[in-house]
Amino acid sequence: FFDFMKSSDAADAVAFVGLTEYQSFPQLILGWHGSIVATESKTLLWEINEVFDSGDREVAAAAERYAFRSLMGAKSAGLVASVLNSPSQYAQFTLDAIFRTLGKVPSPALGNGTLADN
Repeated sequence: FFDFMKSSDAADAVAFVGLTEYQSFPQLILGWHGSIVATESKTLLWEINEVFDSGDREVAAAAERYAFRSLMGAKSAGLVASVLNSPSQYAQFTLDAIFRTLGKVPSPALGNGTLADN
């Protein structure tokens, strides 16, 4: 796989993301494992293992902030709170939170800057 990706110049790196935990009824729980691997060197550039439990006050507050900012804008607070009852909206929040960490990871294997710059 990596030899093909390297030889075809298809990608400098490959992302692997998988769901590790799932509970679709309130309280929502989603767990993710993700990694990015450089195709040429097969070097692990980024990895995350995270579980988001909507029963945790800080996680719930972050989900509601995300919903207000990204899903509904200035709509009613009732709609913002629905992110804690909607598996699809909650999944969007969790993936947004995970992939935001990419901007903080230095990536000398992909050039100067961070993974988010490439």
